[in-house]
Amino acid sequence: MDAMIVSIHSAEENRVVDQLLHTQKTMNNGATDCVLLGAVKNGPGKTDYAWYDGTPWNYTNWREEGVLNSGSCLIIFPDLWDAPSLPPLYYLHRWDVYPCETTFRATLCKKRAKY
Repeated sequence: MDAMIVSIHSAEENRVVDQLLHTQKTMNNGATDCVLLGAVKNGPGKTDYAWYDGTPWNYTNWREEGVLNSGSCLIIFPDLWDAPSLPPLYYLHRWDVYPCETTFRATLCKKRAKY
């Protein structure tokens, strides 16, 4: 198949990934409603991550407050949360981390086009 879990390298790629994963439903199950991206922690810092596909870590889109959760797997919030105390500006379309043992709603893979 030659497909890999998605890596994101620009605001445009983040927008496309987010649109593909958006359900127009309100999330209410915490991390299980989030979507897994293709990066894993690779160092001691809060934002030390690397893409599974080996491409450069040259773009980030952390949630407004930065990394809030503990864990080693990168996630994106493509939908609104049912949490009135948390304004969407702080998390919607942005990244955070969760433990890799979490069962996530979805992930997205990409494959190089063949012409």
